[in-house]
Amino acid sequence: MSKVRPVFRYRTARLANIEKPSLSKAQQSGRNALLSDISKGKKLKKAVTNDRSGPALDSGSSRRERGAPPLPPIPR
Repeated sequence: MSKVRPVFRYRTARLANIEKPSLSKAQQSGRNALLSDISKGKKLKKAVTNDRSGPALDSGSSRRERGAPPLPPIPR
């Protein structure tokens, strides 16, 4: 039976595995080589991101805005 202990986050209880993972010799040597390179200061590969979270730009003059329409002018 594996050892688990509850982890409390965001009002929910989850179980976390606290056992050390069993790795093959090849996996261990690959992991150790990567950690060794990182500790020596070797640069990692540059990651390319495609950020689509910005606002979509409207090229036309019929641009719609979000929210309520503007208030009419107050008569004097």
